[in-house]
Amino acid sequence: MENHVLRGTLFVCFFLFNFYSQAQVTLSNPSDCLLGASISTNNCPQNEPGQNPDLFDIQVNGIVGTQLGVDVYLSELRLLIEHTWMGDLELVLRSPSGQTISLSNHNGGNKDNFGDPSVEDCSAYGVLQQFACQSIVDAIPPYTDQAYAPEESFLNFNDGSNPNGTWQLQICDHELANAGTLEFIHLVFEEINCLPVEN
Repeated sequence: MENHVLRGTLFVCFFLFNFYSQAQVTLSNPSDCLLGASISTNNCPQNEPGQNPDLFDIQVNGIVGTQLGVDVYLSELRLLIEHTWMGDLELVLRSPSGQTISLSNHNGGNKDNFGDPSVEDCSAYGVLQQFACQSIVDAIPPYTDQAYAPEESFLNFNDGSNPNGTWQLQICDHELANAGTLEFIHLVFEEINCLPVEN
């Protein structure tokens, strides 16, 4: 009897550990091409506890400038994701200081991919750009026709912190069935002389 209880307890602990553990990958900036890094299915169930995003750590170094919003800023993000239902995904970017913004939240409906993963050198990535005229909210995948503004502004990162360090892409999939992979990411920084006018 005790053995059955022990085995049952171990099974439950193992199940919970796997359910709540996060897939975490460390990448360079820019990353390698065609990473094939898995995006979990339904790792953030809608309106349920146990939100468990996939975490992709991006090691940024060698940036000219040491203070975001003072002498440097994040100007664009180049992204390549293969996924069969982009509307399932919520994409969040976190800075080394802990600031987070929503890049895209349930945009794209039943369309496929962020960028074109069939181009083998990863040059057909989609671009999120701070001063793009059109928002990703109003765009249609695979987002290769022009640059789009992220759902929330990159300028929210401008807190005076150092851009060099670990940035993190967090990917939540809110539905079952449709799978995907992260294939490429590149954070692009620019020196500040005078930030362009917004809007």
